[in-house]
Amino acid sequence: MIIDVNRTYPTASGLYTVEQVSSREEDLALWRHTVTLRAGEGDVTDLQALEAFRASGRLWVNIPPTLATMEIAKDNPPDTNPGLAVGLQPDTYRFRGSGVIASWDARFSVDFPVGADIIIDLLKNGVSIFPSGNANKINITAGSSAEFSGFRFVSDNLAYSDGDLLTMNVIQVGSTTPGKNGLVHLNLKPNTALPA
Repeated sequence: MIIDVNRTYPTASGLYTVEQVSSREEDLALWRHTVTLRAGEGDVTDLQALEAFRASGRLWVNIPPTLATMEIAKDNPPDTNPGLAVGLQPDTYRFRGSGVIASWDARFSVDFPVGADIIIDLLKNGVSIFPSGNANKINITAGSSAEFSGFRFVSDNLAYSDGDLLTMNVIQVGSTTPGKNGLVHLNLKPNTALPA
């Protein structure tokens, strides 16, 4: 059978040969029909034209991440890590896509700090994302397994771009027990606009 097709997306117009029609029932009430077409009339052996048509109908959607996660002083295997230490941490996070940083949350659910609070600074491309002063950084209260969160950064709608590097600088650890096996999340609002 020959049909005339005129579609804007995926772009397809002209006469197409119907090569195959298949149907299947879904959810006992819905039938899904699939029609395979090939550009042009007559000869249905032109697989290259068929594959080109199929490829033109594919829309690849790259969903940017909405959460940047960094593990802190992770035990691997268990009970082998003495705990968090002051200074730049080895784990990094590379942003994919672009958008803004909406908020942060952090916790040490089991191996929390004892004796003093943990203070953590996050650096985007080597520059702190928080206002100056330790009170404006991530503060995990000594003896607490609660989740702490905040949304104050050096600027409203703090932007990130594809390839930006996030690092962690620990300013203070627990004085009796430093804390380990923690998590820090940055909650992201990615730019989901399709490229022009």
